[in-house]
Amino acid sequence: MRNKFLRDEEFFRKYKDTINDYIAKGYARRVPDEQLDVIDKPLWYLPHHAVFHSRKPDKLRIVFDCAAKFRGTSLNDQLMHGPDLTNNLFGVLNRFRQEAIALVSDIEGMFHQVKVDPKDYDALRFLWWQDGDLTQQPVEYRMVVHLFGSTSSPSCASFCLRKTALDNKGDFGHQVIDTVLKNFYVDDCLKTVSSKAVAVQLRIDLCHLLSRDGFRLTKWLCNDKDVLETIPKFERARSVLDLDLSNQNLPHERTLGVQWNMDSDTFTFKVEPKHKLSLGVVFYQ
Repeated sequence: MRNKFLRDEEFFRKYKDTINDYIAKGYARRVPDEQLDVIDKPLWYLPHHAVFHSRKPDKLRIVFDCAAKFRGTSLNDQLMHGPDLTNNLFGVLNRFRQEAIALVSDIEGMFHQVKVDPKDYDALRFLWWQDGDLTQQPVEYRMVVHLFGSTSSPSCASFCLRKTALDNKGDFGHQVIDTVLKNFYVDDCLKTVSSKAVAVQLRIDLCHLLSRDGFRLTKWLCNDKDVLETIPKFERARSVLDLDLSNQNLPHERTLGVQWNMDSDTFTFKVEPKHKLSLGVVFYQ
């Protein structure tokens, strides 16, 4: 990794910024010297690497490889999956077709909002250069939150999301609680309601409810421009951030694997063949 960073300064800058962000937000912490030696707790070191999304070439995500094996086993081999608490995908999409006003949002860094039991911190160790100084020897850090790619993370995160709703059901209406329980697919929220007024209030209540346990709903979309106007710009999805709502049509947006035409409120599909066929002419005698 060090050699790759030295060859590509821009790549190293993005990687370092992401690690520094994890440290600043408390997701990762340096292991204190007096806790380096572990005797009575699980201890594991995770390799990590960067991945880029084809539709977001400027965004770098660091993946900790929980499936990496050492001496025939991996961290994921030692973890239980837990119960499957993810809502049925078809059910979420079907409920998204019920009413006229559609709202879409997602939870920012959902897995990272759910902490790991302190006795398991050392199973999530990794090596990094303090202050990003490649001239020094790497030191030991550990993640203290659940990781993307860990076998147990989806179940743990979904459990905490549902528990947030159930623990606060006395302070919020049935529709708000029901939305959290039935209209999320992992970190994506897809909800339709009958009127603009209901949509505006539901968004406010959902944000208030989930913020109680550290979940932040962001990247909001809506197929109604009046409702979009009530959402602060910094909370909107990038595709509608600088949109002139008085003159421009609403864009197409990718939602749970399908293209959502926000103006017509319809689903479409875009097929991109991996292999393009070349056309030729065959002559016969």
